[in-house]
Amino acid sequence: MSSGQRNAILIGVAVVALAVAVTLMARSRSAGSTPTQYTVRGICLACQAEAETTQPLAAEPPFVCPKCGKQAVYPWFFCYDCQKRFIPDLVRPRPGEPLRIPSWPSCPCSNCRSTHVGQYDPLLHNPVGDAPLPKWQP
Repeated sequence: MSSGQRNAILIGVAVVALAVAVTLMARSRSAGSTPTQYTVRGICLACQAEAETTQPLAAEPPFVCPKCGKQAVYPWFFCYDCQKRFIPDLVRPRPGEPLRIPSWPSCPCSNCRSTHVGQYDPLLHNPVGDAPLPKWQP
């Protein structure tokens, strides 16, 4: 086999491999690889039940409790300093609206007031306990 034939075969194999790779990438993108929902792990401040719920990306707490049906589920946060789960101090932006989590970074730990906090993830965090929950007012 001459070097010209060998080069032509290698180019053909490269083109086929590239076509397969492009086809596989196009299929994975069309399969909806962009998330449209997220899972919230939190607690209902009305009935004190732990809750896990799936919400659209644009949704913001409070969420409806699967146990009591009230709009009172807020996501857990985790404090890296005191190692506790907590719900930040809630604010009511306008009269008649539900209590909300304040804008980042204005949500320090309700236990030790540290700002070294993040969203709680049970796979990453092992809390030593929970900070006292804020009072819920519908």
